[in-house]
Amino acid sequence: MVGHIKSTGLPVPKEGQRHSVTDLPVPGVSGDFLDYSGPVGKQTCGIAMRLAVQTALEGSESFASPGLAYLKWTHPVRPGDALTLKATVLETRRSQSKATLGILRWRWQLFNQNNIEVLDLEATSLFDLSQNSLT
Repeated sequence: MVGHIKSTGLPVPKEGQRHSVTDLPVPGVSGDFLDYSGPVGKQTCGIAMRLAVQTALEGSESFASPGLAYLKWTHPVRPGDALTLKATVLETRRSQSKATLGILRWRWQLFNQNNIEVLDLEATSLFDLSQNSLT
């Protein structure tokens, strides 16, 4: 799964539309370089989440996440960067204690327009596999 985004603060983009962090309002951050710690790091995570929802999770039976195994900001995000999400499925299984609970372990990598990784994380997502959720 791959998604693209160029953040403009406008409504959700159409599929394939790229977004940039240029226009993101970041309190206390200015200049040509956006540090990826603090508010901008959280915005970078938010961009990755938005892309994951738009390309995979929206309309699915996903209902929760117990958290992340790790989260790394591997390179700064700069004004004008166009970001692309690559998601890789690492594992899928049913819960041993609850057969209607699906567990997905996946890796998200966010890349800038130069194919430089700016974010790397491993997440676990939970899915309702009961008959009611599949109708």
